[in-house]
Amino acid sequence: WSAHLDADVHVPSGEARAFSLTNYGAAGNWNNYVIVLRKADLSEYGVFRSDNWGWGNAVGGDGAPSISHAGTQGEWATWLAGMNGAKVQVYVANQNGKVNILAVMVGTTGQVSTQYYLDIPVEADDVNVDFTVDSSCLKFDSASSARKHYTRAHRR
Repeated sequence: WSAHLDADVHVPSGEARAFSLTNYGAAGNWNNYVIVLRKADLSEYGVFRSDNWGWGNAVGGDGAPSISHAGTQGEWATWLAGMNGAKVQVYVANQNGKVNILAVMVGTTGQVSTQYYLDIPVEADDVNVDFTVDSSCLKFDSASSARKHYTRAHRR
């Protein structure tokens, strides 16, 4: 996989961030967007691929994460056929020591898929989001990328 984009977006405790992007690639299941959660010192909590695969200390090592995760991609060939040019919304919520990630993918075939990773253990005050790729390209919608969202706990 390629180098990080090195455009970390900080997610304070009790807040969430939303990212809007177009995914270009899809030669293989892994050749799509990759979400990276890391600290300010660049050490990683975990790396989360679009095909329900991840690695890092927060996900229990390499392979299918030991945290709660799932996706509705369905049959891989059908999902993959729509990922080159897919519109993707990624939401990252910092729940004071646990992070939740939700991705909604709208493929060029019209298939809508969701993916989530829940209860990722983090240091509440040191959560940053970055993206990387593996033989693919991401085009971010600058008008809506990294928008600030507040969680219910923050609104109280």
